[in-house]
Amino acid sequence: MRNLTILILSISYLAHAEFKGYEACFLDDAEKKRCEVKMVAGKKEGKETCRALDNSKVVLLEAQYANGKLNGPLVCRDFMNQVYLQTAYVDDQLNGEHKSYSKSRSWKNIKEAWAISFYENGKQVGMEFFADTKGKVLDILPNCWEKGQMSSSNLGYCLGLKYGDYDSDIRKFLQAEVNKRFKEMNRDIEDKFKNGKVKFKVKMVNGQYDGEAVWNYESGSPNTKTLYAKGVPVKSEEFFESGAVQVTKFFKDGKLEKKETFYENGKLAEIVKATYDNGIRKERIERFNDKGFRETEYGYTYEFSGYWGQIDGPYRTYDNKGNLDYEAYFKNGQLDGKVTINSTDRKEEETWVKGRRKETIVYDVKTGKPIEKIEYMNDGSEKGRTKLNGVKI
Repeated sequence: MRNLTILILSISYLAHAEFKGYEACFLDDAEKKRCEVKMVAGKKEGKETCRALDNSKVVLLEAQYANGKLNGPLVCRDFMNQVYLQTAYVDDQLNGEHKSYSKSRSWKNIKEAWAISFYENGKQVGMEFFADTKGKVLDILPNCWEKGQMSSSNLGYCLGLKYGDYDSDIRKFLQAEVNKRFKEMNRDIEDKFKNGKVKFKVKMVNGQYDGEAVWNYESGSPNTKTLYAKGVPVKSEEFFESGAVQVTKFFKDGKLEKKETFYENGKLAEIVKATYDNGIRKERIERFNDKGFRETEYGYTYEFSGYWGQIDGPYRTYDNKGNLDYEAYFKNGQLDGKVTINSTDRKEEETWVKGRRKETIVYDVKTGKPIEKIEYMNDGSEKGRTKLNGVKI
């Protein structure tokens, strides 16, 4: 059972958690009691050795302590005296080369190998790879760890590190990978449909779109055109398959500044204007029907998320001839202020405070005089009605 436990943890080819002491070598309670280490003021000091219960010649754990903290190499062995973990610590944090061994790996065609990674101040850095027992690198994972964060692109950082006995092989791999990616990052990209027409076309400069990128319909007519400057979008257009413009976007410093959406007849359907202040995005939106009359206008504020905003500021709706029939004001997603509702023979003005309706004044449209006042309880239910100016309704 013990060998099975060791095997299972070894199959996880790279351990990114910080192993410490007994946990690294999987010692049970009885084995921990056989560990020998000097104690100074209640803290471990110097070399700690833990031996197998049935064979004192087998050292299951060797570790080095200073002032109660792991400082120096840590080695773990199984009952066959096979080393399956070698690592090093500085003040209880992994530092330097970290190696774990297994005969039963399932990475590509690799079965028996060391899995090797590197740490600085407890955070993984550099490349991770597999090597055989003779020090030959078998395979390298094309990921660069930079202070605990993994990236597949920052290989320049990894080139600046040292890899001990494996340094030569790792550097050859990294340089070849950098050269390959440089070619991929500086080229013309073109993708085609099965009918031979261009599906997508763009130029890559240093890994970024530069110039016009074009996405087409299968018919060959343009679907989307976006102009880039060193990877930053400047302007974008989307088209109906007929060729008419459907959406136009304008960007400033890579952020959307204005978006216009059109009907296929060319009339404006929607316009969105965005402003930014200290990371907060605010949008004002206007929508129109296909006859050109305004339907609605409202605003959103995106403070905590780029996708989920709160309705904010004035909200207005219009009838099919563009006349105002509803106007309200929102703050932090709640009605707050005056709400005006227009109809054929009457107008209502509501007063809202932080999402709660306080009162409604009803006006006669012909005379413009108030004819009724309605008050509300805190729960929104009606409190009472008062006739105004003696007019019956």
